[in-house]
Amino acid sequence: MNFIKTFNYKDLIQGAAVTFKHQFKKTVTVQYPKQKLKPFPRFRGRLTLLKDENGEDKCVCCMACVRICPTQVIEIKPGKKEGRKTRYPEEYNFNMDRCIFCGLCVESCNFGAIKLNDEYELAQYSRKDFYFNKEKMYVPTPKVEYKK
Repeated sequence: MNFIKTFNYKDLIQGAAVTFKHQFKKTVTVQYPKQKLKPFPRFRGRLTLLKDENGEDKCVCCMACVRICPTQVIEIKPGKKEGRKTRYPEEYNFNMDRCIFCGLCVESCNFGAIKLNDEYELAQYSRKDFYFNKEKMYVPTPKVEYKK
């Protein structure tokens, strides 16, 4: 009986009003992983090599990205191809495990040969999956199938 005597209907109405007001607001969350947010334009995802319109590597092995990387996660072995005036990366190795996604490598590239893509699901089960060679740099990161 004490509870009924101290119960304030004004508080109940105020609480219901707040709940009712939020029912019609736009949602700010998504049902991940079924729904995914689009990253912001300046988002920094995984490093990706780019090709020109002829399908050739844009990278000319100037080594600017290697020199400026604070964690030294990029290794390039330059090569020379017949019929091409500039060098091309015979090997391009990237260790995403140690990358801090600072973007200095992209800013230092004067040829637009690399970019940080918009992938954000970068989790892997094995450390060796974080090592990317030249062939893996062109394709999206393989998705991990989560076990239930």
